[in-house]
Amino acid sequence: MTADDGTEVVVERLTPEESFERLAHGIRLRTIRVLDEAGPLSHGTLRERVGVDDPGQFNYHLQKLEGQFVRDGDDGYDLTPAGRRVVGAILSGGYTSDLTGETVPADADCLRCGGPLETHFEDGAVSVSCRDCGTRFNRVDIPPGVLETRDLEDVHGVVDRWVKRRLTAVQYGFCHRCDGPISQRVLRAVDDDWEGGVPDWLSSLPVDAVLRHRCVRCDVERHALVAAVAVLEPAVVGFHHEHGIDVRETPLPDLEWLEMGVTSVESIDPLFVSVPVTLGDETLVVSFDAEFSLVDERRTRADDPSANG
Repeated sequence: MTADDGTEVVVERLTPEESFERLAHGIRLRTIRVLDEAGPLSHGTLRERVGVDDPGQFNYHLQKLEGQFVRDGDDGYDLTPAGRRVVGAILSGGYTSDLTGETVPADADCLRCGGPLETHFEDGAVSVSCRDCGTRFNRVDIPPGVLETRDLEDVHGVVDRWVKRRLTAVQYGFCHRCDGPISQRVLRAVDDDWEGGVPDWLSSLPVDAVLRHRCVRCDVERHALVAAVAVLEPAVVGFHHEHGIDVRETPLPDLEWLEMGVTSVESIDPLFVSVPVTLGDETLVVSFDAEFSLVDERRTRADDPSANG
């Protein structure tokens, strides 16, 4: 990013290697944890709370943190935004903990066959799949700290809210991994829309199209059901609210209208896809273009003759 006067707004002060090197000591990590809990602190109070008797040794490690992770202000030493992000990563358990070894009933039904869903902890991630048909609906890299204080019976709801949080960030244009800009594209389940043809994981699913998210910076790519992301569209959120349903608290599989094949392709050139959301005797149909921008919304009622054409 460049300012009007030509200067760069984003300036790299340390290389990734230098950043990790400056954090690579127990005294330094204890220092940022103490400042996160109690900063700002005077030099003497900070050294005492970190537990270092030798002033020279403490100053050496403190100087490694100053600038990028710690600042010396009028009120004493405190964390910089970068320092707080480091503490956040530590507390989340993303670098220090793992997820493994449990399979928990999800108390929800499969969007494909209606069978029971299960939540699995495996290889540091959480996945949700159907016990009957074997369809896996997502595999998310949730920091272990998210689940640290949760009961097992609450895991399915926590995972659902985490997925919605990530999808919401994408809708605002941010990569969940690196905060880089995201591009979205609706892809039909046909060979013409995919380099190398329709992937195996998609060819076995009863869907006409999926939504691809790709980060411009880190190039990470993920796919989601169009209808699942459409749940977060303000028009759809409001429609549920009118019918007494809070989509923030209701897991996606608990939405009765949400099925794998609910999305249909209305037009190919230009591409438009539509999602019908039926609640009670009323249906909201939302339509999106190839970039997943809302292009139309319309409502019908079961007793409306025009609903049948």
